[in-house]
Order: sequence, then structure tokens, then C-alpha cells
Amino acid sequence: MWTDRICHSSGMPGCTALVLALGIAVGSAADEGQYRSKILLVPDGEWAKGAELSIEELELQLGRIEDVYAKSSSGRHLARHYVQRKEYDKAIQYYKESLAAQGLSPIANREMLRELAQVYLLRKDYASAVQSLEQALAIHLVAEVADYLLLARAQHHVGNYVDVVATLDAMRQASLTLDTEQMRQALALYYRAGAYAQSEELLQRLVELQPDEAQHWHLLAAVYLQQDKKKQALDQLALARGKRVPFSERELLLLANLQAVNNNPYGAAQTLEGALAQHEIPASGASYRKLFEFWLQAREQDKARAALEQAAQLSGDTELYLYLAQLQMEQQQF
Repeated sequence: MWTDRICHSSGMPGCTALVLALGIAVGSAADEGQYRSKILLVPDGEWAKGAELSIEELELQLGRIEDVYAKSSSGRHLARHYVQRKEYDKAIQYYKESLAAQGLSPIANREMLRELAQVYLLRKDYASAVQSLEQALAIHLVAEVADYLLLARAQHHVGNYVDVVATLDAMRQASLTLDTEQMRQALALYYRAGAYAQSEELLQRLVELQPDEAQHWHLLAAVYLQQDKKKQALDQLALARGKRVPFSERELLLLANLQAVNNNPYGAAQTLEGALAQHEIPASGASYRKLFEFWLQAREQDKARAALEQAAQLSGDTELYLYLAQLQMEQQQF
């Protein structure tokens, strides 16, 4: 999956959670359903009730229609008809003919360009989708958030990550209001394009809007780490812990490791020891070995020795028993 590839290359904690939690998988079957659902489909024959011309007759006469409004309107009806029938090549043909006739209003043209782009997305013709959406945004009307997001997703499909960021930045500069779902979509696109500063801003806003969503707290810490902001990541997780935000085992270990990296091995040991006591982290040789390392860094020899004894007993690792014997000799506890 693309999430595995992204997160394997980044190596950062919380990366997989970031992408999966957002629930946006570009190019998936779910996307195709989403694209299809946004196309304005009219039940077969509904729009033509009372009309004298059948679809076949309308197609035959379309080339002889001189009135530009009638030509564009007929072409749009035919395009939607073929979208409904999933005959996308014909739908694209009639969308283009309708737009070329220039017989409808800018609002109607923009809507047709959106529909045309969605058809291209269904066909995985992402370059053509980008072109149609850029034409839609070029029309001098108040742009909508959905147009920018759809364009950014199409640009992502063709690997134009610089354009993805530029499109999303243009959306922000237009001062458009995004709902939380749209913010999550923009976040996923920014993150995949490597725009961590913009991802950080969006996550800070999401934390404010939805403080009870644990994933926002942890994803923000992950974005801080992508920017090598270890202190901010630690502060974020410490604040989340204080607010009783749920933590997974991996997130607790990340908190402890960040405390150690930020010159607080004593706090790291306390965090890990408390998590072990509360059964938030399972008792294992690896967990107690990590606890031993934290206590040793904090120069708490007795606590370090006790943690090492637990690690040796749980793992049966001969190396740990030898290390324990050495530690005991150094403390003159033969």
C-alpha cells in the first residue's frame, strides 16, 4: 500500500497513523465511488420527460442545431446520459461539444468542467482532469473549496507535488472556509507533498476544534518530528498526557524516548515505569531493558539494577545476565 511506502521511507512514528486516520486513499475504489457520487446524474429519461426527441434523435440533430444555447444544453444532457450509462468516452465527447458551443452561463460551464474532470478521474486520466479543473478555477466566479481539493488530488496523482502545495496555498490565500473533513483532506495532501509547516498549522487548528480527537494530538507530534522539532513534539505529547488523551503503547514509548532525548531520562523512566504499572505497556524483556537504560542514564543505580533483573528474567537473555553480574560487581554486591 502507498501508506507503507510513505511511512517506510520516512521512518517516523505516527506516520502510518497519520495517513490511515485521515481515511483518504488516492486512486482507490472508494475514490471512484466518491467521484461518481459527485456527478450530477439524472435518472434515465427523467430530464427528457415530455420531450419530443429521443436520445438517438437528439444525437442525430445535434450537429444541425444552430442556436448556441440549445446546442450547449443538448450536449450537456447527452453527456450526463452517457455518464449514467458509464459510457465515458461519449460523455467526454458531448461535454467538450457543449463547452465549445459557449451557449451556457459561466456557472453552468464551471459545473460541466467539474463533471468532466470527475469523468476523467474515473478513467484515471489525471492529466486531463487537472486541465479541466484549472479551467474551472479560471472562470471569474467565487471559487469553492471542493474545486481546489479535487485539483490538488488530481495533481498528486500525476506526481506534481509542487503544484499540489501551490493549489492548496492558493485555497488558503482565497480565505475560503474549510469544514473539518476538508481540513483533513488538505492535511493529507500537504503531508504527502512534504509540506510539513502547512500540515502543522492545520493540525493545530484541528486540535483546537476537536480537542477530544486523540489522533490530532499524536499526528501533530509526528509532524513536529518530521521537522526535527523534538522539543515541540515532547511538549505536545506531555500536554496530551496531562489532558488524559488516550495513548497507544507505541505513543507512550515515543513520549518516554522524547523525554530522554530532551535530557530528561529520569522523566522518561518514570513515564515508562508508570505505563508498565498501569498495564498500558505489556511487561516484556524489551520494555524492562528500555527502563533499565533510562534509569542508568538518570544515574539511579538501584532502580537500573532492578529493571535489568526483570529484563533478564522475562527474556532469558544470557547477555543481560552477564551485564547484571557486571553491574552487581561494580556496586560491590557479590
